Amino acid sequence: MKLKVLAVVAAITYTGSARAEGTRFYNLEGFGSFLDGNPESTAVTEDGLITLPPIARERFSDASVSFTAATAKGDDVIVAKSGGGIVLAIDKAGKSREIAKLEGGVVTALLSTDDGLFAATGPGAKIHKLDGKGKSTVYYSGEVGYVWSMTEAPGGGLYVATGDPGKVLKVKDGKATELFASEQTHLRSIAFQKGLGIFVGGGERGILFRSADGEKDFRALFDSGHPEITSVVVRDGYVYAAAVSGAEALASDDGDGPRKGKGPTVRSQLVRVGMNGASETLAGSNDEAIFALAIDGQGNVIVATGASGRDDPRGRLYSVAPKNREISMIYQAKSRRITHLVDLGKGSIAAVASAGGRVIQVTGPTATKGEFFTVAYDAGINSSFGTVQLFGIVPDKTRATVAARTGQTATPDATWSAWSAEIPYPGGQRADVPNGRFVQLRLTLSSDGKEAPRVNRMRIAYLRQNLRPFVREVVALRKGVALIGVPREEQKSKTVSLAEKASEEMRRGEQNESRNQASRARQIEQRGALTVRWVAEDPNGDDLKYDLEFRPEGRAEWRTLNKDLEDPFYTVQSAQLPDGHYQFRVRATDEPSNPRGAELEDRRESTSVLIDNSQPKVESVKVAVDGKKASAKVSVTDNVGPIVGAEYAVDGGEFRPMAPTDGVLDGANEVFEVKLDSLDKGPHTFTVRVIDEAENEGFGESTFQVK
Repeated sequence: MKLKVLAVVAAITYTGSARAEGTRFYNLEGFGSFLDGNPESTAVTEDGLITLPPIARERFSDASVSFTAATAKGDDVIVAKSGGGIVLAIDKAGKSREIAKLEGGVVTALLSTDDGLFAATGPGAKIHKLDGKGKSTVYYSGEVGYVWSMTEAPGGGLYVATGDPGKVLKVKDGKATELFASEQTHLRSIAFQKGLGIFVGGGERGILFRSADGEKDFRALFDSGHPEITSVVVRDGYVYAAAVSGAEALASDDGDGPRKGKGPTVRSQLVRVGMNGASETLAGSNDEAIFALAIDGQGNVIVATGASGRDDPRGRLYSVAPKNREISMIYQAKSRRITHLVDLGKGSIAAVASAGGRVIQVTGPTATKGEFFTVAYDAGINSSFGTVQLFGIVPDKTRATVAARTGQTATPDATWSAWSAEIPYPGGQRADVPNGRFVQLRLTLSSDGKEAPRVNRMRIAYLRQNLRPFVREVVALRKGVALIGVPREEQKSKTVSLAEKASEEMRRGEQNESRNQASRARQIEQRGALTVRWVAEDPNGDDLKYDLEFRPEGRAEWRTLNKDLEDPFYTVQSAQLPDGHYQFRVRATDEPSNPRGAELEDRRESTSVLIDNSQPKVESVKVAVDGKKASAKVSVTDNVGPIVGAEYAVDGGEFRPMAPTDGVLDGANEVFEVKLDSLDKGPHTFTVRVIDEAENEGFGESTFQVK
């Protein structure tokens, strides 16, 4: 739940020359990037601190079940299993016992009051009153489809929010009084506080309604702009509402194992609304839905969420301090969604994860130990890893240590190295791990329960293995095309967002910056130009320089055409080389970016390249005249390459193609025969133009008389 923090801050920075790939640092800091890791048993604050959370323990876990409703009765957490109408009580030790099996469909809501334990089922809504001994009586049976939420009414009885249709009812002793009939099919949440009144949240239009104490009418207090208000709680003259888009689709995405695809799109907001309708957003997320709210002993709002778009479960608990809007992620479950929060009293809250059947108990005191795991960071190339450092505040009697492990797979598995020895805060020691492409850090925090260490940044130095450059191709452009290098532009300025936190904007600016600008060139037409061009790359991003060599085809010895080229092309005048077939070879080296003796190189040869500056020769043009008709016989030769074009014109007219006598224009020696009809009396000129493969042109002509 990236609350008002949308950027991920996990940066790569460089040291050393601007050209050389030297030591890099994998930096991890910022709320967004910490949440992308695995907080495990630590808290992450909106200010970008990893610290110790309130004590949380998993009271119950059964991956085979899903829970549809929850409440608390004394020290027991009461939950309803999906399917079968079974209601369980889970005690402090985590032992469960069945207290009821209800007819009538799915249990949609549970509520424990001084009058007893109530369970709502549907469709065909019924409210059952349970005696705790396995017996139940129907407390209410109505004409609505579902009871989605219940709260205790003053003087006994219940206020209930229903669906199909969306109504607010007061139910007492089996009788229901309609208090409000909305224009919505469902009303999703309800709360009551003496002196302030009844608050109810919509299920198709996320409108928060209020009926003030002493009034009968319900009025719209706030329109969230979302489809649903999934939960409402009232405290200190304010109502806190969870406004959600996409919750229904996310709730139907059951299971806790890995899943493919991005999943449903969800958005949510935690909004505080005054009794005059003035509202302010305390938190918001673009990838988590808020399913439940509660108030802890310190007056903080506890927020239960479920995530979308991830392959790993991310049901989370957040603590939001209303006064300063301080947000902390205090627990991450192994289930995809935490859907219910119930107050156990004495500062304890039970969080119920629906799919994956978990009950987590969160108490007020700070935990004495916690761990945080970074994501597996991809260095891109096999690397050696060096010094690890921690940044933050670690008071006396607290401790922060970091360990590292490496591997060659994107997901840590049994092939990874063991964790290194723990390096105490502030670090500055080398992590004793083998080389690898991927690295993961584990932060361990501990305290005496009074003060907690706070870490805001971790980093590890690494040096990537130097890999040789790779020349992918060497080609010659068509004759007459020249390339002229364009000077590289210096970076001048950029626009930054002042709405972002400065640290996040700065870090994102450093991220994945290319240190080398691609070479650029201007292409021009230049008579006789021969341009050799190649494509080369370096896995390390090193600067490259090139040597260009050539040899006549069939020869063993290579000769240097030019050395220490910075651009991946070279243009010469083809007349500098004798006619014939040649090969060109490029040698690329990363010498500019590496110490002497550590440089690497690659070579690649071109295919055969024809250099031909000789014109094809028209050996003879013979014209025979027969009355007003004539026929011409033309012989053409070329010393280097084949003839690829042949044309004739009569008396300076338009050139027309002519075909060789053998039918295929492909040889260095060709003969053409052309018939000319209906010629006027008098002198005529027959002109021939032939073109070879190198675009050299040859001409010939013959003058003849028609009588």
